[in-house]
Amino acid sequence: MHRKIFTTFILCVFVLISFKGVNVNAQNVGSTFILGYAGTSFNTFNQFNNPLGPSPMIALAIYDTLIHYDSNYDPVVPDLAYKWYVYPNNSAAVFYLVKNATWSDGYPVTAQDVVYSFEVANNSASTYEPNVAGITSVQAIGNYTVVFHYKPTLLFLAEAAAVIPIVPKHVWEKYVPNPSNATQLTNYQDYPVVSSGPFEVTNYVQGQYIELTANTHYFYKSRIPHVQHIIIQFFKDANSMVAALEAGQIDAAAPYITPVQAEALKSYPDITVFNGPGLQIWYIGINVNPNGHGNPTLRDLRVREALAHAINYTELTQLIWGNFATPAAGLIPKGWKYYDPNLKPYTFNLTLANQILNEAGYKMGANGVRVSPNGTPLSYTLYVVSYAPEEIRAAQFIAN
Repeated sequence: MHRKIFTTFILCVFVLISFKGVNVNAQNVGSTFILGYAGTSFNTFNQFNNPLGPSPMIALAIYDTLIHYDSNYDPVVPDLAYKWYVYPNNSAAVFYLVKNATWSDGYPVTAQDVVYSFEVANNSASTYEPNVAGITSVQAIGNYTVVFHYKPTLLFLAEAAAVIPIVPKHVWEKYVPNPSNATQLTNYQDYPVVSSGPFEVTNYVQGQYIELTANTHYFYKSRIPHVQHIIIQFFKDANSMVAALEAGQIDAAAPYITPVQAEALKSYPDITVFNGPGLQIWYIGINVNPNGHGNPTLRDLRVREALAHAINYTELTQLIWGNFATPAAGLIPKGWKYYDPNLKPYTFNLTLANQILNEAGYKMGANGVRVSPNGTPLSYTLYVVSYAPEEIRAAQFIAN
């Protein structure tokens, strides 16, 4: 099996309250909490349709899943399912649903909604298709019992149960009557939103803000939010968002701010900057798709290993992020339970990188660019989002 090389950096400059490793918030929380969000624009309430920006975060607030994670990131907390049983042969599981959950339009949440949601998740255009790839069937037994059959090799049924949002079949089937139809799914924006979670979407002005209001009829009375309203206010860039935070116009900033901004905010007495292990990473994803349009030399493991040894991760993280990032050795961030401290990043070693390429037959061309044995130059395009200055600087560092 080929190892995929990812250049990764654990970042600690994410500032979303409760979800990220660094929080920056003005201590001004009342019945309304205002979260600033800069960068990637919100594009859809349809969580199956490649949601961007704060969309996944909103899904956690407005939709329920069968179960969800505890503080150790284990999927063991009841949600729509109050109990479940996995058969000893690890090929089937049954989930028993609560009987008092309702949609915001008053209809009950039933097993038919669960079956429909997992069918939509298996759509070829769905964000969650990889999560359900090993599930062979989902069956409703009455209104409040769901049986899953899956391949014994599927290790993450519990994770699928914890991430697939359960949506109202009676609403969605009007727009996505065939859960397998990719066109129907991608065209549906899921607005106005009918949901069952602890918050409801009560207002949305495209490009300006989204308002969430606490669901006072939420079926878990102990989980009814203490904050009545959450307003997610959109900003064009991090600078204008941080200015609003400094002025006390918003209570928190997301999804991240720059290290320079974080240091500057420490001087404000009513703003607290928390710095801790991050729950996300920045990485370079290398295109190894055999049917893709990327440079085919990247499909050679030896080339990817050479690239991994050609980047000075320590210098990069210190130069771009200072004390707010550390080099990572894999895709599991330091703040997660299953992080392995024994894994080490690839060492910066240009001699070794050249040796690997020499032995693989990639000769240096007259223009200073190596070529493959069949004449393909080792010249690559590195794409980077335009709204994140740190990512742009990191890409420039790597390219140079």
